[in-house]
Amino acid sequence: MAGADNPLGQLNPGLLRQVAGALHPNEVASSFKFASKEVYTCLRDYKTFKLAREPSQWFCSALTSNIQLCLAEQPWPGHDFVAHWGRPEPWRALNQRQRHRLLCLAASSRHPPSLDAALEHCGTVVKSDALVSAAAVGDLEACRQLLVEEGCHWDGYTVWTAAAMGGHVPVCQWLMNVTDMCEDDADLGRYARYAEHAACLRGQREVVAWVQQWRGGLPAVAGYGNNSPRAEAHKLATAAAEGGQVELLGELLAAAAVTDAMQRREVLAGVAYGCPLEALQRHYGQWGTEAAAEAQHRRALLLRAVASPTGDWAAKCDWLLLQWVSSPGWAPASHGTARLDEELWRQAGGQPDYLQRLERLAACGIDVPAEAVEAAAAAGNVSAAAWCLGLPPLLRAAGWGQAGQQEPASQVLAKAATAAGQVQVLRMLRERGVALSFAHLLNAAPERRDCTSTSTERAFECLPALRYAAMEGGLNEAAAEAGADWSAVFRRAAQHGADLELLRHLHEQRGAAISFMDLVAGGSEEQLEWALEALGPAGVSSQASGAALVESALLSGNWAAAEWLRSRGLAVDPDNQQQLQQLLCSLAAEQGDPLHIPALWWLLQRYDLQWTLECREALDACWEIGSDGGWPVPVGHRLWLQKMMQMGDEALAEAAEGA
Repeated sequence: MAGADNPLGQLNPGLLRQVAGALHPNEVASSFKFASKEVYTCLRDYKTFKLAREPSQWFCSALTSNIQLCLAEQPWPGHDFVAHWGRPEPWRALNQRQRHRLLCLAASSRHPPSLDAALEHCGTVVKSDALVSAAAVGDLEACRQLLVEEGCHWDGYTVWTAAAMGGHVPVCQWLMNVTDMCEDDADLGRYARYAEHAACLRGQREVVAWVQQWRGGLPAVAGYGNNSPRAEAHKLATAAAEGGQVELLGELLAAAAVTDAMQRREVLAGVAYGCPLEALQRHYGQWGTEAAAEAQHRRALLLRAVASPTGDWAAKCDWLLLQWVSSPGWAPASHGTARLDEELWRQAGGQPDYLQRLERLAACGIDVPAEAVEAAAAAGNVSAAAWCLGLPPLLRAAGWGQAGQQEPASQVLAKAATAAGQVQVLRMLRERGVALSFAHLLNAAPERRDCTSTSTERAFECLPALRYAAMEGGLNEAAAEAGADWSAVFRRAAQHGADLELLRHLHEQRGAAISFMDLVAGGSEEQLEWALEALGPAGVSSQASGAALVESALLSGNWAAAEWLRSRGLAVDPDNQQQLQQLLCSLAAEQGDPLHIPALWWLLQRYDLQWTLECREALDACWEIGSDGGWPVPVGHRLWLQKMMQMGDEALAEAAEGA
């Protein structure tokens, strides 16, 4: 459209950039800049799409663990995503972990063509994170597709929590129906409690009402606990308080009064954490004399206020301290608060004024706990980490495996910064004479032979620290002179999923041996091409047989690597029936869990197996392992296993008839 016909084309560049600045960058890059030739000329630099939403931070003492959601940014550039990622070529450079993350983003995009494109080309087993991402945004059709059709893994806690936090009642209703199809003797009451706690945290009244309605249709159950669908009233109130849901908190307390002293302390601690000062003053006025009678209770309240995400955290601290002017000292952390304290500080560490919070804590006479120091390093807060260097040796809270052991703050910082990949903190420590040791690296990146030992995809947060050590000389001189085992670093990086630049540097500059077995576990097609060129076919076969290589890929769920091995003639010989049969039996019955049903399905879709009685019995063993061990077997896996059993039965029957 000509500029004279399009009002936008008549705006000067400055105004156009102002308009673009008021829009989401994805909108500008995908549509707005194409409004006219003049607009495109001005905004041609808008080329990059943001696909991932910034992760939200939250703390809830009633939930067993925090979950990190991988969610798509909105507006989602669906057309452009499909145009780029709907082809096999871009995926070849991505390791398995990166491909799975992209799949999770597509699952939460609410754009079916994007999810279809990702499923077609991702080349990875579908772990439960993808289902969680779809549930978190309320995309019921995506949930059904992933779980039933695509053989997605199952993690009941995370998917129920994500759906409830998002306020998605239809997804919760669907989960109520499918959970029994994924878990034998599923504890629906436990999941309903998770959902109710998560809904209270986020103020999702519709989910709370739905859970209560569902519970009302059940036979009366006395008491609470793991076998009861009833959520304790004070737990719900605490979750609402921690989420800053002041109005909902009032409604919950009005509906079910909290009279027990210990329960009141829990609720008040939640108020100190998530609610504004006014709410804290109101509830403290009702319960404070009883709830803050002992030193350990006062300590818990002050810690919650210091770590609070509210803007008035300092005012809450000041007000609490005024109430305790005549109170003696502080108590150490108790056994029951160790896990909660770690979660609490992890969330607080990301606050921009975290240093001021630590200083306030120290000024009150409370020893800064090791978990708070770890949080500074893990969040990459250089100023807070530098301040922590001046602390005396740190004592672990009671209840930890290292309880009672003292450790220098410098080592606590180094370990935490390495594990989180916070290179800025590592550089600061090096400037202060605290260099990275090789033990720090290996502890942060443990061996990971079987990537599907869990149904979720693990992050590889320490990767930047590995790059820093290998490519920037971040290790201390003693470690360098002693001859660091860079081959061990290569193995770990390949297993977890690293970039080709780092792997090449480790091999060419650090002398690390290329481990082809580990590359097929977590690597990309591009990395496998590089390794094959460097080693040659003979070098690859000298490390492992084709059967061992394809088993490594299948155990890790790295379908792209397994396909690549087939295409290069490096996988199991399709004519070697003994190898194929042994591979099937190993995947089905020798892993100690039923998590490799998708790998079995992949194998039988691509190889013409001659069934034996041992192969068929291995499938029975796989089912028994799941049933006897209490493993969840998702509905899609059950369907695949039943089909494979039928394939085996038909093949054996046909062979018997022909004998």
